[in-house]
Amino acid sequence: MLFVGILIAQILGTWLWVGQLKSSERDRLAEVSQSMGSRIGQTIGFFEQLPKQYRHVVLDQLRDMGGTRFFVSVNKKYIDLVPIAESEFSLLVRDNLKKSMFDQILHNSASNKVGQIEDLDITFVDFDNLKILTGDNL
Repeated sequence: MLFVGILIAQILGTWLWVGQLKSSERDRLAEVSQSMGSRIGQTIGFFEQLPKQYRHVVLDQLRDMGGTRFFVSVNKKYIDLVPIAESEFSLLVRDNLKKSMFDQILHNSASNKVGQIEDLDITFVDFDNLKILTGDNL
């Protein structure tokens, strides 16, 4: 009987711990994705202000300085990619990224870009399925 009581206590404790861990992970993902979306929006604004002929020079300089651990591609043409499996967390991150990018771009934009931003598609892709940019969508 003691064994059954200990087993139930362990299962209940583990269930509560996993729920708390998932909740705190969700909160951290929301915070990080909002911050990241804002920074991506700022970066988009920066590159939009550069003359087109200088964009590749700045990108090369950034790559020479070490680049980034994320690959972010902003294209006018749609690139068909194989997305990773969706989960509660990937949907949360995608929604937060889109909202914070939308807010940041509209905040810093002098022109009306609402139509372009509403068509924004954010896709998380496994590295092995990533398609590299071509000259048409740089």
